[in-house]
Amino acid sequence: MTDPSWKPPVGPDEAVAGALLVLLRGILLWILVPGGVIVWLLFVGWSGVTLGNFLGWLDYNVIVLLQKSVFRPWLGHTGLQRVPWARIRELKHRINFGGLF
Repeated sequence: MTDPSWKPPVGPDEAVAGALLVLLRGILLWILVPGGVIVWLLFVGWSGVTLGNFLGWLDYNVIVLLQKSVFRPWLGHTGLQRVPWARIRELKHRINFGGLF
């Protein structure tokens, strides 16, 4: 899931981009969590995927999407790779309450 050749970005531009990424993620979680719960209840819950796995997968892939699109000019190659649906049960990422703020 993480490229071993990745090195953390350093410098003021990267620090600002990282802070903005965390802020934008916090805002998006207010949409993703309620929407994700509804989608899980309607379509995913019967497949044996837990709510925690689904929300963690959703959040992780949104972080990867943001880093590879909006924040790519500042963060460059982050080493994170998208997790396909087939590997959702392997993902250990979870959303915590502090991520919403």
